Amino acid sequence: LEKVNKAAIIFDSTNSTFTEGLKNRFKEKFIKESGTIVYEKAFTPEKDEYLEIVNEMIDSGAEGVFIIGAADSAALFAQTLYQQGRQMDIFLPSWAMTSELLDHGGKAIESANIVNFYDNQSSTPEYLTFRKEYVDSYGMEPSFAAQFSYEAILVLASAIEHSETITADSLKKQMILNDEFHGLQGTLSFNKFGDIRREDYIYKVQDGAFAVISNGGIR
Repeated sequence: LEKVNKAAIIFDSTNSTFTEGLKNRFKEKFIKESGTIVYEKAFTPEKDEYLEIVNEMIDSGAEGVFIIGAADSAALFAQTLYQQGRQMDIFLPSWAMTSELLDHGGKAIESANIVNFYDNQSSTPEYLTFRKEYVDSYGMEPSFAAQFSYEAILVLASAIEHSETITADSLKKQMILNDEFHGLQGTLSFNKFGDIRREDYIYKVQDGAFAVISNGGIR
C-alpha cells in the first residue's frame, strides 16, 4: 500500500466474524503508516447496491479499496468500477482468491493485489502429489481452500493420535502444544490463542492468473 494514501474499505456484513476483525486490523495498520481511511461501508452480497457504493467510493477520493468479501462480490465491485471508467488499486483477502474471481472479474480485476498463505507454484513433493491427485479427481487446480481443508484433516488426525482423549479441549491443547505440523508446503504451527502461523504470499492478478510477487515470511 505504499502508493495509496487514501483508502476505502468495503466489507461483507454477512460474515462479520471474519470481516470485522480483518477490517479493524487493516485500519489500525494503515492509519499507523500515515494513511487515511476516507470511506468505509458494509455491504450485503444479495442486495443490488454495488453501483451506489462504488459511486460513493469515487466521491470520497479513495485511491485504493480493500474489498473484504468473496470472489463474486469482489468481481462485481471491480466490474462496476471498470464500467464507471475509474481506476483504483484493489486489495483483497485470501477469501476472494478463487477461480470465480478471474472468471467473473475479467479485465476489471487485472492488477488486483491479494494476500494468501499458500504458494500455488510450490514444488514440494507433498504438494505436487496432492495437486496431481486433485486435478485427476476434479479436473481443476486446487484452491487454497482445498489445500487448507486437506491440511486441517492431517492436523486433526495427528492431534487424535497423540491426545489422551478426543474431547475438543484435549485436541485443542494437543494442537497448541505440538511445536509444528508438516503440511503440504512446509511446517505450520499454532500460537497460544489457536491462530495458525505459516508463510504468507503477496499475489497480483497478471494476465488473468494469480502470480506470486513476494513472500512476506511467517505470520
